[in-house]
Amino acid sequence: GITLTPQDSSDPNTLMKNADLAMYRAKELGRNNVQFFSEDMNRSILEHLSWEQEINDALTANQFTLAYQPKISLRDYHTTGVEALIRWHHPEKGFVSPDRFIPVAEETGQILAIGRWVLERSCTEMRENARIAVNLSARQFAAPDLETVISQVLQESGLSPSNLELEITESTLMLDVESAIATMASLQAIGVRFAID
Repeated sequence: GITLTPQDSSDPNTLMKNADLAMYRAKELGRNNVQFFSEDMNRSILEHLSWEQEINDALTANQFTLAYQPKISLRDYHTTGVEALIRWHHPEKGFVSPDRFIPVAEETGQILAIGRWVLERSCTEMRENARIAVNLSARQFAAPDLETVISQVLQESGLSPSNLELEITESTLMLDVESAIATMASLQAIGVRFAID
């Protein structure tokens, strides 16, 4: 990471911060490269911090909602269940796409709180209905307390374990295959189903 003086700053602390930002940008781009500091990096960091705070506020103020997308069998076209999809209706920005806030939540660890909220809310709202599919992030799937969280949510909501389908990505499975198999086996033992998303 490179910063220049006096263009970027003449303050040693600011120069170190700028070089750090440029270094992290170089790492994001796959390492083995050089990046010069730019004001865009500063703006990007400030925007990221702002989104992080707004996600915390959204969790506290119950700004998230769920939408349910039907899952249809291609064999006979009947509905087999629903998939829970998180939606954020920001009081000032309106609808915020999950593509905008989920990556920030994953990077900051907020995805664990969001994921638990989705599990709790969807299992409670759908306990009388058909199977519900809920996406798990890689970070959620790797959490050491995943089985405990799932068991608690099922017990509190009254949803049958056989009506919960956890959707994980192929890349999540491939991060640590042995651990993934063990996690899936322990959850399948209580009746939870899995799908590759």
